[in-house]
Amino acid sequence: MLSTTIKSYQNKVLTAAEVIDELIKLAKTIQESDKLAAELNLTEYE
Repeated sequence: MLSTTIKSYQNKVLTAAEVIDELIKLAKTIQESDKLAAELNLTEYE
């Protein structure tokens, strides 16, 4: 997801503001995954 966003920015498909929005979405997705893992009592490795 991150590499696709960066490539789009480099190819002038996305503006800097759109890249920031995509990074925020990515961060939220990661936080949700971490929260789910904690709820399931998974280790970092899992």
